[in-house]
Amino acid sequence: MAAYLDPEVISNDGKKMVFEFRGGAGEPTRQITYVFQQGNTVKKTREWVKDTVDELDDVRSVSSKPEFQIGQVVTRLNRTAAIRAAKEVWQEKLARYIAVKDAGISEAAVELAALLADLKATYQAGFLN
Repeated sequence: MAAYLDPEVISNDGKKMVFEFRGGAGEPTRQITYVFQQGNTVKKTREWVKDTVDELDDVRSVSSKPEFQIGQVVTRLNRTAAIRAAKEVWQEKLARYIAVKDAGISEAAVELAALLADLKATYQAGFLN
């Protein structure tokens, strides 16, 4: 498994720092520049370091997979939409029901009744939390 170590600051001119990230398992050394921005804090900088190490580890892990070596054919994969949780879908239906009901549109009585029936039929404990 890829494992980049905590980096060393190799340059700091007060506007930007250059970090050197070294691997602990044969990963290539990387130098990455961090530009100071307004509102930077030590905490934010250390969080950036962690995020950067995680990203480098992920890239190294993926790049070392057998299916991504020279000569391998990589097939395309369509993106899939994230599956929404039942609670999220139910809460959206509830919000729609409340909006239609509060609008006082009498012509929507049939839709309101259908929405209410659906809400009752699909409710599960915890959906209102």
